[in-house]
Amino acid sequence: NVRSSSPIMEGILNAGGFTNRSNRKKITLLRLNNNGKIEKNTFFNDDAVKKQIFLKDRDVIFVDAGSLAKTSNNLKKLVEPIKPIIDATTFYKIFFD
Repeated sequence: NVRSSSPIMEGILNAGGFTNRSNRKKITLLRLNNNGKIEKNTFFNDDAVKKQIFLKDRDVIFVDAGSLAKTSNNLKKLVEPIKPIIDATTFYKIFFD
């Protein structure tokens, strides 16, 4: 939890900061308006710092995964179904070759 009127970067740092897998350039802010609608704004890190975007109560910040993390996740999803076959083949080569 972060105080209302805190800069957006303080909110990110309070949550633990950026990770190795984060896209540090793209930040998405979801804000619940008074009329009950959710407003979605995407900022680039430099813009968020320059414009001094401040948080309000019930704001949610998302930091997307970086391109390397997305590629890694997609590759893992592709290889996962054939992993048992690869493991069995490796086991066989180690002990029977």
